[in-house]
Amino acid sequence: MISGASPTLAVRNTMASDIPGIIAMCKRVYPASEPWSPSQLESHLVIFPEGQFVAYEEASGALVGMSASLIILWDDYEDHMNWRDFTEMGTFRNHDPE
Repeated sequence: MISGASPTLAVRNTMASDIPGIIAMCKRVYPASEPWSPSQLESHLVIFPEGQFVAYEEASGALVGMSASLIILWDDYEDHMNWRDFTEMGTFRNHDPE
């Protein structure tokens, strides 16, 4: 990389091999919060793989960001419900692609 140049970043769907890097990144970014667990992240990849993404630096492959998404029907939830309710305890088992 040219000195002073910005790194080249890319985005792709998350792979199982990204899970340790996602957990490590979450620990760095949100040190006061429990990171996603391996079983939660594995569940995301089984249930809705096309909705999970990572951003990475191309030269090193280092993860620099991630996005986890699922589709739910808002009418199935109340406004007072929390993250654990909306994500089925972080597993995305409530994903509804219809």
